[in-house]
Amino acid sequence: HTPAIVVLSDGIANPVPGEATLRAAQQAREAGILVYVIGVGPTMNETVLRQMASSPDRFWKAPDAEALEEIYRQLVIEVQCPKEIYWGRR
Repeated sequence: HTPAIVVLSDGIANPVPGEATLRAAQQAREAGILVYVIGVGPTMNETVLRQMASSPDRFWKAPDAEALEEIYRQLVIEVQCPKEIYWGRR
């Protein structure tokens, strides 16, 4: 099982500068965590968001709610959370 983070953001620095978020994403990748990034909104900072993702195929653009819904449908398949490990104790 590989740890993963899903980041949902417009990528616009507020109040933390983009460099800080890029460093945090790099630290996560160095720790073996896959970083999936979903850029939201029509004014997203796509450059920063793409740099945060572990690879180009782990970045999605969601300019609207319909696109976001489809992306999450794909993520459920790609980033599986085995119920016996995470939900068995509930």
